[in-house]
Amino acid sequence: MESEDRLLWNRAFDKFDSLEEKIQKLCINTASTQEKIDSHLKEQEKKGQRKERVFYVVIAAMASVFSLFTFVKDQI
Repeated sequence: MESEDRLLWNRAFDKFDSLEEKIQKLCINTASTQEKIDSHLKEQEKKGQRKERVFYVVIAAMASVFSLFTFVKDQI
């Protein structure tokens, strides 16, 4: 009887060990995925900031050209 109980406990602990290993693998995969997503989001944020800067530079250039055109037109 005691050997059967010991066998059952050993089987239960083996199952727990295998579950623990699976959980550890899932945690590692989740951490890796989170790092990739964070990196991607930072990259996208940088691209968005660059596009925003270019937009404002283009608007400023257009305003400068329009002002210059208006100034020249008034002088003639």
